[in-house]
Amino acid sequence: MPAIRRHAGGTIRSAVLLAFLAFSARAQDGNLCDVAGESPDIIVGDITNPRRLGELGGITAYSFRTDACNLGTCQADWINTSDRHPVIAQNVFRLKDGRFEQIGQGWLKHSFATVQETHCSVDCTPSSDNQHLGVNCSDAYTSTLNGNGLRMGPKFEVNPVTGVFPWPPFDFGNAGPTVISKRLQAHNVDVDPALNPGATYFVEIQYVARDDAAGGNARNNASYRKASVGAPVPGEFAFTLLDETQRNLPAIEAWRAADPGVRLSMVDADGRFYVGVRVTDLGNGTWRYEYAIQNLNSHEAARSFTVPIADAAQITNIGFHDVDYHSGEPFDGTNWPGVRDAVADTLSWSTATFQQNPNANALRWGTLYNFRFDANQPPGTAAAVIGLFRGGLGYTQVVATTLAPHACTPVASVELGCTDGIDDDCDGLADCADSDCCTAACEDGFDADGDLVGGCDCNDADATVWSTPGEARNLVAVRQAGTTLLSWTPPLDGGATVVAYSALRSTSPSDFVSPAVCLVLADPSQAAATDAQAPAPGGLFCYLVRAENACPGGAGRGPLGFASTGNERPGRSCP
Repeated sequence: MPAIRRHAGGTIRSAVLLAFLAFSARAQDGNLCDVAGESPDIIVGDITNPRRLGELGGITAYSFRTDACNLGTCQADWINTSDRHPVIAQNVFRLKDGRFEQIGQGWLKHSFATVQETHCSVDCTPSSDNQHLGVNCSDAYTSTLNGNGLRMGPKFEVNPVTGVFPWPPFDFGNAGPTVISKRLQAHNVDVDPALNPGATYFVEIQYVARDDAAGGNARNNASYRKASVGAPVPGEFAFTLLDETQRNLPAIEAWRAADPGVRLSMVDADGRFYVGVRVTDLGNGTWRYEYAIQNLNSHEAARSFTVPIADAAQITNIGFHDVDYHSGEPFDGTNWPGVRDAVADTLSWSTATFQQNPNANALRWGTLYNFRFDANQPPGTAAAVIGLFRGGLGYTQVVATTLAPHACTPVASVELGCTDGIDDDCDGLADCADSDCCTAACEDGFDADGDLVGGCDCNDADATVWSTPGEARNLVAVRQAGTTLLSWTPPLDGGATVVAYSALRSTSPSDFVSPAVCLVLADPSQAAATDAQAPAPGGLFCYLVRAENACPGGAGRGPLGFASTGNERPGRSCP
């Protein structure tokens, strides 16, 4: 693409924002980061080729092939002999009996060279050397390379917010004494199909790099893929990857995708935490509360988790689960005890403070911990408190919206979700029963139109529509013969049997209202569009796409993606 190139990508949750910048004949190099605001944007484009590397003492080591893509506006550093290259984290999770747990992690693979491939885009601008990854280009590491302990360093040295780590890393060049050393490890009892009937597994890969983080792109670097486990040889457990890689999403998103009863919120503290909760009515006057917190990239880390408890609530079966560190990582693996405070009416889990033990079992980046209990009280909207570990931010805790066995505490003036069973505004009405949420006839919560949606159905007289469509994903643009070709992936839930699309073009990446125009789509039902216009020299074209369906009252208009703050991107409506 000689005169036009991608200028910016979506920032979080695969927000579908693309921009193109035109240059004059004297323009700067298309790969060099030589214009203010340019940066690489490294994502995990694919996870493939699982490999079983060996077993020792009831623990098996694994690795996976990764394809990383640079969807930014200039080349990414991949410099072998310095700290200016990505590190690669490999993790594995299990969903079993409603519990989503991390069951394995490894040391970090240090990248060292690139190939300039086209896994994410055919519009690759190759770097002139193998120490950088060009714009829109991809780079693959085989499962053999990603399982090579000689190129691995520990997690504790890496700041995931800045991408900074010492060079060379600790114990670099040493593969370790055993076949499982440093590699992604999982206990056989956690993957043995005979011991885990009905379990589903998820592999997550996360890249962390200094230049990617400096460009503000550190929160879209994790992707996951569904997997199963078999035993082709008795006693030897191997992964098989299923479905497609879910780009730009941490593994905890798989829990919500698999179970619509899961409520997921985000909170930032020098990086991002995801807080998930699933409440199950056990049918005997008790409810099971299952929480999972994933630290995507908070260097601050967490040392405690507290939920409010109703004064009269009876609490049983308090539990905790974490993931093992190994191969010389210095952290203490002591479980967090769950303690009820009858005066404060709270239930808390905690580890030591940073001052007491810098190597305490804090919830550090790239890990997920679980907290659980049973209660004889139903769930209400509540504010959970995450206590921070390092103490370097000027505040000691952050608050996340969740569910707890406690009287409802308003977290918003209207319903935030229409299918999660949570009364966000504490008016005694949840989901379809609350007029804040639903715009058509579904007050009774029954499936009148037979579309198998018994909750908030946007039109319970029409089985072809039921909810607002989700976000269109993975927008890709290619410039060919003077025309920009746009394509994207349909939303995970279109909310209807028929989904259409609208596409916006703007000259500003932050304003899709006043300067935006609606593209004329040849077939709005297809996930593709064309634009014959090109930006003037030095100008900028940005694109957003939304999915739409026939839900009435404006409920059929999906989001235009989400900014790095988590807020929905505003934009004009198309006819």
